[in-house]
Amino acid sequence: MAIGFAEWVKLWHSPDGQGHASVLVDGHWEHYRIKSNAFESWFRGEYGRVNQVKVGARWVPQVPGTQAVRDAMASLDGYAQRQGEPQEVWMRVGGDEEVIWIDLGRSDWSGIKVTRNGWHVVKEMGVPFVRSGTMLPLPIPRRGGNIRDLKRVLNVPEADFVLVAAWLLQVLNPVGD
Repeated sequence: MAIGFAEWVKLWHSPDGQGHASVLVDGHWEHYRIKSNAFESWFRGEYGRVNQVKVGARWVPQVPGTQAVRDAMASLDGYAQRQGEPQEVWMRVGGDEEVIWIDLGRSDWSGIKVTRNGWHVVKEMGVPFVRSGTMLPLPIPRRGGNIRDLKRVLNVPEADFVLVAAWLLQVLNPVGD
């Protein structure tokens, strides 16, 4: 049985009114700004997967025309802006006072969930992350490190190292206060 469009694509908009799409890919959700090269690439690939033509003895993906893709994306963007639910959108770090989510930037869209009880790697994150075209994956963190190990590679006076540690923590604060 084929999955209906509404089950593998969700259209929504950010608070600033930009249309977004969340798409189910290989069992995980990916989030895109509709007016982006990444969404266009996904859209073209999905169109070709669903619409194939026979060339000789082989079935190959059909290629949609540029204007048809532009029209379809404009229509989806308009629907997301008018009919989609508003959602906060995040890049790399997101969350609130209770949970911090960190996008590892990996192809499986896994991330880190941080709570007052600790952290762990998760397959699905609780907030939608979008990615820039230049975002690189982060390594999967390991337990048991010591922030003082960072001091060996930084040219910072010992008395100022606490400021470095505080800055690093603030970088991972999605609330910003």
